[in-house]
Parts: sequence; C-alpha cells; structure tokens
Amino acid sequence: MFGSRLKATSLIAAQASKALRNNVVRTYAAAQKNSSAPKDKEPKEQVSESQKYRDYLNQNPDLVDKDQMSGKTDPLVQFNQDYLYYLEEKEFEEFLNRLKGEGAIDETQVVQFRKNYSVIQGQKVALDEKWAGYKKGVISQVIGAVVDVKFEDYLPPIGNAIEVLLPAEDGTNIVLEVCQHMEGNEARTICISPSEGLFRDKEVVDTGAPITVPVGKATLGRVMNVLGQPIDARGPINATTFMGIHGDPPGVMEQTTEDSVLSTGIKMIDVM
Repeated sequence: MFGSRLKATSLIAAQASKALRNNVVRTYAAAQKNSSAPKDKEPKEQVSESQKYRDYLNQNPDLVDKDQMSGKTDPLVQFNQDYLYYLEEKEFEEFLNRLKGEGAIDETQVVQFRKNYSVIQGQKVALDEKWAGYKKGVISQVIGAVVDVKFEDYLPPIGNAIEVLLPAEDGTNIVLEVCQHMEGNEARTICISPSEGLFRDKEVVDTGAPITVPVGKATLGRVMNVLGQPIDARGPINATTFMGIHGDPPGVMEQTTEDSVLSTGIKMIDVM
C-alpha cells in the first residue's frame, strides 16, 4: 500500500514536470504565431526548431526556472531512491525499458540506474531485517520541523523516537520525537534531524523507545548532538551504556537538602 502511494507521488511529480514543459512550449508556439516580423525574400540559413526554442528561453529567463526544470526532468534525479525502493525487479526492468524506448536515458544512465537500484534493494533487505516486527506508519503532514505521522490501529507513546524508514541520501537517519497525540491514530512529532526530503506518505517506523545517547567514560571530552552522534570529528564513541534523553526525577528518599560541593572537573571553577 505504502509503495503504490509513493510510486504515485513520484509519477505525479513527473506529470507536473511534463505539464510545465508543455506550458512553455505552448507559450513559445503562441509567440511564434503572433510574430509579425516581415519575411525576407532572400533565402536564410536554416535554424532548427530546437535551437529556436533554446533561443526563446534565453530571451525570456523569467518564463521558467531552468535549473528547477532540468532537475525535475533528469531521470536520475526525478526517480530518486524513494521511488526505486518500492519497485520490484520486474517492474524496474519494465520501467527501465520504457525510459530507453522513449529516449529519456542513454547507456551511461542505464548503468547508473542499475547500480542505484542494486544498492537501494540491498539497503531494503537490511532495513526489513532491522525493523521486522516494529510498527510502521506514514507521514501525513510536514510543516517545517513539525511532522505528523499516522499509524493503522496504533498510536506511539509520547516521547518515543520515530525513525524515517529510508535514510536520507547522505546516509543519515531522520529521527522524529512524538510530542502530542491527535485524532485518528495520528501523532504530532518534532523532527530532530533536518527535515529536507520529507513528504506525505513517506514510511516511518516506531522504534519503541525514546531517543538514547551514550553515557560513561567513553563520552568524556566528546562533543555530540542530541541524538548522541559525535560531531567533533574524533571518530565514533565506543560506549557500551546508553540512556534515554528523558528520565524520571529522583525519588523523595534519593533527594537531599544538604549543601554540598559539586565538582565540575574545571579547576578555575572548582577553586572559586
């Protein structure tokens, strides 16, 4: 179900890109038809229609965002990893043959497509094994760092970490934290990671636990983000113990009202 909806999302983007190109072509054709420039009787050098079209776009830069248009019409960009992730091998071959038949890709791009598909399918097998038995849902709305997710017959507890099933293209995991329950098995979350690349119906999985970070001696002197990932360019943190970023307050019997010295380990502060 999730795969078919993601395919539909990618195909809608492709159709929108095609509609954009058709609109530019119609505008160009109308401009050519309405041109009242007199025709020279002497024969002139023949100019191809494609060259005329390119010249027309160069003369009208506000008509279309050429960088955006080229990004959407490049098959290697348009059909990204989210689309290829849910394609079965037979569907992928049919899809590839159709692109080749339409002349949309060359042999170099065919090789790159096959390589991308092979890598993504290998990633899919690993993710299926990692998240087997976990509750999965989809993104229903994205508003900046606020992301709504929806599950079928399930609602993740507040404070749980929700992970986007397919990592970002740079390999980083996109993590959300549940902060509010809504109607219809929907939960409102805050995106702890950058939210670029998120869209409706993108699949997510409830990790069943809050965000955890490494603790212990291995973390001394290290700098890490809220997800416990090192950001000091000193390699991974080899910790064996992890704790959630949210914890219960100490019990009454564990609290004390006596004043005591808190050692920070920083001499300039401890001697004050």
